[in-house]
Amino acid sequence: MTDFDVYAIVDPRQDGALARTLRLIELGGARLGVQVRAKGAGPEVHAAALEALAPSARLHGTALLVSTHVELAARAGVGVHLPEDAPEIGEVRRRVTGLIGASCHDAAGLVRRAGADFAVLGPVGAVPGKSAPLGWRAFQQLAAAAPMPVYALGGIASPDDVRAARAHGARGVAAQRALTGEGAEATLPRWLAASGTMRP
Repeated sequence: MTDFDVYAIVDPRQDGALARTLRLIELGGARLGVQVRAKGAGPEVHAAALEALAPSARLHGTALLVSTHVELAARAGVGVHLPEDAPEIGEVRRRVTGLIGASCHDAAGLVRRAGADFAVLGPVGAVPGKSAPLGWRAFQQLAAAAPMPVYALGGIASPDDVRAARAHGARGVAAQRALTGEGAEATLPRWLAASGTMRP
């Protein structure tokens, strides 16, 4: 079971991203999850970012996950976030003690990733270079049938989007640019407040 409401995806290669993420961890505490994701980079880049973030994450109760690198997650004692073509959940579960997240885009993906602690489903809204958006109605139907809590990804840009996500069955929201770019320190409190109005 996940405790966090907002899931920030951070690329540690972006200028200032790690410093902003450390501040987000202080602000968000246990209501924030953080995924380290440097697409195309090797485990050493991810390991350095985890080393920088892990002490603060432990102090504030923030869930910390690394994208794709199962062995690194096992060594570092953090969670892992799996792409759609990653190993089966059961195999990963035997090696990783932290949370297991999964990226999904449709009903088949959600079923295939049964056993994960949560899924990120999207894109819900339009994202340049990504597949056609699901829209909130389809997201709601998929989330209701999913075997795990589901976070909405794609086109989440405002507190209204956060409220819409919760109203359509999302456990919370996930984002990269809005949460780890400039202005993220102002964005996170507004998103947490919007999510809090919909908490069960």
